[in-house]
Amino acid sequence: MSLLIPMDNKNAFDTPSLARTYSDIWYEPAYDDVDRLQVADDGFLVQFQYTYMLNLLVTPDMEAYLAETAFSDDVYALPIHLQRLLVEAKEEVVLDKRTKGDRCKNPEPSTTSSTPTATAMAEHPALERLKRVRAFCWLRSDADIANLMSTLVELVADDDELDRVIS
Repeated sequence: MSLLIPMDNKNAFDTPSLARTYSDIWYEPAYDDVDRLQVADDGFLVQFQYTYMLNLLVTPDMEAYLAETAFSDDVYALPIHLQRLLVEAKEEVVLDKRTKGDRCKNPEPSTTSSTPTATAMAEHPALERLKRVRAFCWLRSDADIANLMSTLVELVADDDELDRVIS
């Protein structure tokens, strides 16, 4: 027998349809998790399944986010192309951060004078492709977070489009 908790000070035994069990209340989503929820077809809230990728798309500094956060379990639900791209971009950022730290300790004169964008493209090809994915999603969603979530789901579901954006 489960513990019944009445809603709105009504007797739970008089109105069993208004009664909720302890587990219903205990496992309700917290208010800070509302940004990770979506409404399913039957009207119930479900957790958004690509939270890491969504956070990566909305963060102002993608490099810092990749360097400082660990992958969550939802990354492994992404297509293998996108998983590989995330891993490569994270490796580029972490290695660049590590080598910049080494260069600060032992500075050496620079002899090349190339443009910053060409240098970034040569040093971080995976990060640039990930930025293209972000730009594509934001453009397609008209800079709306709700549309961004659905655009991300559509992009993940369509391998051909994802391959075109990543390549």
